[in-house]
Amino acid sequence: MNSLIIVLILLTLCFCLIILLPWYNKNHRLQVNQSRQSELYQGKLSELKDDLAAGNIDEQAYQVALDDLKLQLASELAREDSKSTIKVKRGYLFALPVITLIIAFSIYFSQGKVEQMTHFYQAKERTADYAKKLLAGDDSFSQQELESFYLGFRNKLSQQPDDATGWLLLGRIAYSQGYLENAMQAFEKALELEPNKYSAQMSYAQVLIAANDESYLKKALSVYQQILKQSAKDEEALVMAGYVAHQLKDKAAAKTYWRAALAELDKNDARVQAIAQTMPELAQEFNIQSTSTMATERHQQATGKRILVDIELSEETQKQLSEFQYLVVFARPQLAGPPAAVVRLPINSGLPAQVELTDQNAMMADFNISSLEQAYVTLRLSKDENVMLAEGELETHSEALSLSDTITRIQLTL
Repeated sequence: MNSLIIVLILLTLCFCLIILLPWYNKNHRLQVNQSRQSELYQGKLSELKDDLAAGNIDEQAYQVALDDLKLQLASELAREDSKSTIKVKRGYLFALPVITLIIAFSIYFSQGKVEQMTHFYQAKERTADYAKKLLAGDDSFSQQELESFYLGFRNKLSQQPDDATGWLLLGRIAYSQGYLENAMQAFEKALELEPNKYSAQMSYAQVLIAANDESYLKKALSVYQQILKQSAKDEEALVMAGYVAHQLKDKAAAKTYWRAALAELDKNDARVQAIAQTMPELAQEFNIQSTSTMATERHQQATGKRILVDIELSEETQKQLSEFQYLVVFARPQLAGPPAAVVRLPINSGLPAQVELTDQNAMMADFNISSLEQAYVTLRLSKDENVMLAEGELETHSEALSLSDTITRIQLTL
């Protein structure tokens, strides 16, 4: 902090010097010009006196020439003085550094920069302690501690940029804090150092999906394709590649990826039901709705967390209902990012009064309703099957819901 204050003072002084030096230079030039005019006046006056003494001119001509010379000098001095627009006393100018410093510190303190820098230096000092806590498996970080660790660790990596594992960890922390762009940059750094690192590839693809942008979805699909070149039967990559392809409206590619995924997944895997619900033709092809699967499904619903969403429509929305094809309900830990559970229902036969979200509606392994401590539920009327919000579609969100109970029930009005 002390070094920062010193730097601020030095910058303020430099700023004042930049302002004052031109003024002093201009003032010096003015004094030189005035001195030169005085010297010329004295020289011409001496010549007139010599001419008068030598009898070259009479007294009357001498007085006329002397008056002209005085007028000329006064005119020249007035013109030089008018060129200087600075009419400030020097005492005030010497006070400029103090005034500038006061203004700079006032702005600095009013914007909370002192607290931010204090936070940064504290985070920098405690980075090692936070890292030991994390490596020991202690994930009981408060939001402030996680933010401090992120700041300190980012500063450390700026000094040691060749640590691929460090960039991976920084990206995951940034993602958990909602800094999607920073998370992408961190994962890209990790992949520059270790291009085939599986954990970095999967994390990078996840944050690209969370950005909810078509260009990022295409990047995510290319990442999964790269993973599948290395391991063609990777279940997670196959499921998520199909998910991304489906969001990009490439149903043929989605079916190809999901067909390969279903060939590898255990029939009791929750993702099987999610794929079957999204693409019924694959459910028929793989006979997913078997008795054993349904029993497992009922058991998981009984033991896992559930969210019951009661749906109400306003009069205005009811009038527009014919414009939409699907009701989409999904839950996620933040208002951005991939859903932990999603239900997509056609509305040609009307809207249900209630929709249930369970672990069976998850798309990713170990990322479901039961894995969340809190969730935001989104209710959307969609014109197509694309999970991204399109122009003209209607959507509403719940507040953050605590999922401490097995069953959480809310009501949403659209």
